[in-house]
Amino acid sequence: MAPQSWTLPLSGSHTSWDVPLSGPHTSWTLPLSGPHTSWDVPLSGSHTSWEVPLRELHTSWTIPLNESQTSWDVPLSRMVHLLLGRLETWTVSFMSLLCVSAKEFRTDCSRDWFGPNCQFKCRCSTGCSDTGECTSKGVCMNGYFGHLCQYRDLTNELDQKEREITDNNDMTCLKDGRESVTLLMSPGPFSFFRAIVNRSDPEKVDSISFELTTDLNTSMTCGKDGLAYKTEPLIKYFHCPTQVSVSHLVLKGSGVPYLCTVNIGGGRNLALKENYTYSSVYADVTGAGGNDGEIPSNGLFSPATCFHASWTSQISFYQVNFHVPVLINYFVVMSRPETVYSSRLNHFELVTYDDDNKTVMHYTEPTDEDKPGSLVYKVTHQGNNVPIRSFRLQKNHSSIVIQFCEVEAYGDCPPGIQELDCEEECSVKCANQKCEASGRCIDCPPGFYGDQCESECLSGTYGPGCKEQCVNCSNDTCDKMTGDCDKCKDGHWDKDCKKVCPPYCVKDVCDQFTSECSNGCSAGYFGPYCEFECQLGYFGPDCMSPCSRTCPKSCDRMEGQCLIMQCPKGTYGEICENNCDKNCLNSECFKENGSCVACVKGFYYADCSQECHTNCRNNTTCHQVEGTCPDGCMAGYFGDKCTIECSKTCAGSGTCDSIDGHCSEGCKTGFYGFDCLQACSSNCIGGATCDEKTGSCLHGCVDGFFGADCKVVCPVNCGGNKSCDLRTQRCTQGCNFGYGGDTCNKSCSHCLEELCNQQSLTCQKGCKEGVAAIGCTAAASKSANTDEFSSSSFYIVIPLFLIIAVAALLALLREKKTSPITAVE
Repeated sequence: MAPQSWTLPLSGSHTSWDVPLSGPHTSWTLPLSGPHTSWDVPLSGSHTSWEVPLRELHTSWTIPLNESQTSWDVPLSRMVHLLLGRLETWTVSFMSLLCVSAKEFRTDCSRDWFGPNCQFKCRCSTGCSDTGECTSKGVCMNGYFGHLCQYRDLTNELDQKEREITDNNDMTCLKDGRESVTLLMSPGPFSFFRAIVNRSDPEKVDSISFELTTDLNTSMTCGKDGLAYKTEPLIKYFHCPTQVSVSHLVLKGSGVPYLCTVNIGGGRNLALKENYTYSSVYADVTGAGGNDGEIPSNGLFSPATCFHASWTSQISFYQVNFHVPVLINYFVVMSRPETVYSSRLNHFELVTYDDDNKTVMHYTEPTDEDKPGSLVYKVTHQGNNVPIRSFRLQKNHSSIVIQFCEVEAYGDCPPGIQELDCEEECSVKCANQKCEASGRCIDCPPGFYGDQCESECLSGTYGPGCKEQCVNCSNDTCDKMTGDCDKCKDGHWDKDCKKVCPPYCVKDVCDQFTSECSNGCSAGYFGPYCEFECQLGYFGPDCMSPCSRTCPKSCDRMEGQCLIMQCPKGTYGEICENNCDKNCLNSECFKENGSCVACVKGFYYADCSQECHTNCRNNTTCHQVEGTCPDGCMAGYFGDKCTIECSKTCAGSGTCDSIDGHCSEGCKTGFYGFDCLQACSSNCIGGATCDEKTGSCLHGCVDGFFGADCKVVCPVNCGGNKSCDLRTQRCTQGCNFGYGGDTCNKSCSHCLEELCNQQSLTCQKGCKEGVAAIGCTAAASKSANTDEFSSSSFYIVIPLFLIIAVAALLALLREKKTSPITAVE
């Protein structure tokens, strides 16, 4: 039978516990030195040892043994405190003794906790689901943001300046038009930030930079080189290349005036419910659970839950052992708020250890003056980005009493590690194998995109995250990783075809790799790049033709016509009386008509009179003849010259295809069609939502309308709320009084009280007098009872009258026949 409990005394000379057992096993030897994540438990028989993990808090270990004895059930909920002479015991709380998959979240956690072992605290305003998401469309509690609301937002610790962007309210935004805002911060290590802009111009979030000033007065910009990404159209995260101690944060750019919220990532509390050990405690106070996350809302800790160490304690410490190495930014130590106890947070030491149990930082609370302690003490970890495996709080000398009630360690997983428990590596597909706690890649290597960088770039895109376009490549296709083109469109060269050919190449064609004019030079120029004008006496393509000997001086270098006089540079006309246009390159124009030989940057057309539009991507100038943008359009515009603005009803970032203008990310709610300019019918259920391509209502029609787009009115005589079937028009709630039929287009005016059956049109109370129609025999009795001379009486009286009349006539004729004839006297 398994023992009911263990009493484990420990003296200075002991390095392990010998735990006697019954049955065939004699004992388990449990080594105690160093920060262990598991114990190797030697056994007899076929098993050499059991490896017992030491994570997550549980009340017992269930350890299988052999066939006849299936398990030992070892309760650990109450460890007995023994005092053997001057020897003291350690009370140990064990973490992660129950093997639960990191992906298998428990469903029986209390409302404030979630996770595989209920070890993560819910930071949602409305509570959390079993997997940590906010329920009822809730948001993060004030002071938290990021993945499952687990990251501390340090803007709450700033002063009251710039409250519009540090109040965690997305509806309050900057309004003074500034393009630079400085936030003074308490020096400490930070690694990422989040910015949210207002809805009027989502693209402005891309025009914000985060510049940090470190304690050493050096500067660093976060979010560069692929370390910035959007999670929603208005929200963008900015990651820093390394974790540095920051004193100033400066936000710059044209997007700053649109800022509504800035969050400063202070890390997650990684000490929460981790394995801990501690020394003897003061009086009868247990001191357990100093990192269990149970913090009273009013700050009034119970003394029984606080760690105490008196001046009589020779060994006084509280040690937290992380189950995996982690990066820590800072520690928060909390004490009881009573004034009489506040000084007990003075004179402590905080020591951190790496995975080899070597000291990383040894902090000593200043003891140069006798002052009341703080209720909350913050210690910045000076760890030089070294992952730590454990930390210890202890007295810095034996003549004092120390007390604390909760300790928190804020930080994050080391680079390349993900999940809240920091147990899984980031996908190897992530750039530099860096990802968020959620597993989302911070950036993708060239040629891939997606949350896990799982998808190859689509045709026409390339680079990290597939954010670049192959704008000048033949067929608009290029290498998905480098952007190199197999062949350039005419007028462009270089491996990515982003450079423009020299201006005087014939047909605007040049070598893709050298830019030399492949088809020779236009008339009047020569050289491999057609960079030289013809010398006097020569003209034509490549200046190979000599002027005619009959020309008195020279000839036109283009056509070879003799020049009566040579105009000075910058003039033209028969007598050189006109000045070349100011937009002519080098003030050169043709003598005959004043048209420019070439245009200055920013202008195009034959006479350089047309100004290039400012909507070219990367602020490049346009083609000097056609006016087209060589690198394509900037976001929000399309067309050959990028002069057409994308539809305002494009969804997401509002971008559209640079060639045909169709919305790249679909339509905003309430619109549909190729360019999202057609409004959904206002008769759609759900606030005018419809299919983005067809315009058909997604959730049906409001009452009184039918059809795919709900624009057809239901029959006018439909009863109830005037609703009808979307396909057949049949009135679904009957007809108005006096009508029948599926569409209520049949009149019941021949029926008494105009009542008839909607389907059969049968009169429900019979027909009106004198009307013969369907179903009129069913209700004739009432008319007979009210009028004795009804139709049935009529059929009896008329024949009787005719019989009497015939009988009278026959009697009269018989009388005349039998009367005697009287003689006339």
